[in-house]
Amino acid sequence: MWWGIALANSTKAIVGLGNVTLAGDGEKRFYLYDSSSNKWERISNYPSAGINNRAIGFELNGQFYVKTTYSDHFYSYSVGSNYWNYVPTNVYSDLDMGIGFSMGGKAYLGLGETNAMWEYDPSR
Repeated sequence: MWWGIALANSTKAIVGLGNVTLAGDGEKRFYLYDSSSNKWERISNYPSAGINNRAIGFELNGQFYVKTTYSDHFYSYSVGSNYWNYVPTNVYSDLDMGIGFSMGGKAYLGLGETNAMWEYDPSR
């Protein structure tokens, strides 16, 4: 797989998406690693239709947030419910090849092809 994504916090990690064939077929699969049990498990598929590569994401307050190049939306993954939730945001620019990180209760996304930075504050 290439063009996938991996995100982690202090006890868990998720890995998924990307391409699995030379034709550019998009993947929806995700896997969760739990460091306390030292085990991997398949979790629910990413909900966005279409090509799911070149993803950007971050972990914030125990939730994993992911957006792909061809999706207009972010989705957050809740480990406890094994469910992806739609997250309304005002990030409209192309985030291809960018970075995502969180600190201080907020997330920051950007750089990449547009060289812009966005702040995501879930309390707003």
